[in-house]
This record gives sequence, C-alpha cells and structure tokens, in this order.
Amino acid sequence: ADFGCKVFWSVANVISGDPTPDVIGVCLASQVVEGGLTIKGSSQYVCEADGDGYKVVSKTYTNTECSEDDETVSVTVQSNQDYIDCESPSCPIYEVRVYSATPGEDDASQCTAGDDYFEYVTFVNVCILGYQYRCDDNGVYLDQ
Repeated sequence: ADFGCKVFWSVANVISGDPTPDVIGVCLASQVVEGGLTIKGSSQYVCEADGDGYKVVSKTYTNTECSEDDETVSVTVQSNQDYIDCESPSCPIYEVRVYSATPGEDDASQCTAGDDYFEYVTFVNVCILGYQYRCDDNGVYLDQ
C-alpha cells in the first residue's frame, strides 16, 4: 500500500473499533529505577521482507538503543499488504520523552524530574481519523 510515509495500520482501536496507524523504524525507550535497580528497555516496529511483500515485526530489547544484540522478543504484528507501507520515506513525527516527577520541596507547583521515563511518538502534519498534530519552533498543536 502507499500511504505516503512509512507506516502500518495495526489492529482495531479499542475505543473506535477502527484500525490505528503506527510509525515504522522509530526506537522508543523506557527506564524504571526501583530500589537501586535500573530496568531499561526499548521497542520498535521493523519492516522485514516476506515473499513478494513485507511484514511488520514488533521488536523488544533490554537496552534503550534498540540494539540487535539485546533483542528479547520479535513478533509479527501485521502481514496484510493492504495495511503496510514499507517503501515510502519516514513519516513526519514528534517524539516525546515523559519523566516521572515529584513536587518541589519549597513550591508544590515546581516539579523535579525523576529517573523513570518512557517515550512515545505522534505523527505531525498528517491527518489521521480527523485529527492532526502540527508543530513549529514553539511547540506541538492539535487541530481537529
């Protein structure tokens, strides 16, 4: 399929029942620190050749860089060619890292970032299911 950028449509969205788009080829990391133990991980969707087409594989790693040396899980998540675009350029995206936070000691309105974090990604300048995020030098905005 040709959706204009490297993307695949995954299983139905729990709320709408519609398939949802996911970006291919972006490494998303997470880290949890608990009791002196640091647990790091990452995941990404990857296109792999499959006969005359492609399949999309979800890969999980025990590091934050999606290094093949530390791959732990590899699962095919889409093989229907009508829902896969592995040949277009990468999609325009905005990647976000969210940290856990604790209130400041002197001012509860001030937060201190913790060591725990996770990353997620959203498309920008692409209308999907009636929503579009756009970005400029000042931030990211949701248009409906």
